[in-house]
Parts: sequence; structure tokens; C-alpha cells
Amino acid sequence: MSLRNQLTNAKIDSEELDDLVYAAAERIASRVNNEGMQEQLEFLSQAGFSDAEILEELDVSTRHPLNNVYHGKQNTVTVNGEPLALCLDVVDHIP
Repeated sequence: MSLRNQLTNAKIDSEELDDLVYAAAERIASRVNNEGMQEQLEFLSQAGFSDAEILEELDVSTRHPLNNVYHGKQNTVTVNGEPLALCLDVVDHIP
């Protein structure tokens, strides 16, 4: 007898499987996250996320790579006490 038939005979409906499905999804998410960015991006793509949706969800447009601007909060990266953006012109002079 198939698993589905066993569950049906036991009067188990699909709603009773909801928590188990979430647990299975958490296992998949954990594995994907442990594999790193490439696996995460492939997973998100297979799940139907577009590049634009990923960028928007991560609020990439508000981040600045040189000054580490994130969600309106600025944590300036410094080198020898100077903001990184200012240090790029004089990178040869940094000890």
C-alpha cells in the first residue's frame, strides 16, 4: 500500500503535513546556505526570483562599496584613520 493510501486510510489530510513540509524546506535552506553564494543564487533562481528581485530584496541600491553604506547607516571603512574612498588616490603611500 502506498504512503498516500496509508495516510488517506488513517484520515490524514494535507493540512496535517504542513509542519513536516516546512521542516523539509528548512533542511533544504540550511544545506543551500551552507554551500555558499553560488548555490544560494541558483536556488533563488530556481525558486523563481529574478536578479532584480534579489537586488531589491537586499536593498543593493542603498549600499556603497567604499563606505559600507547600508540601509541609511554609514560605517565608514578607514585605512590609517582616513576614509577608504579618500585613501584610494594615495594607495601607494599607505604603509
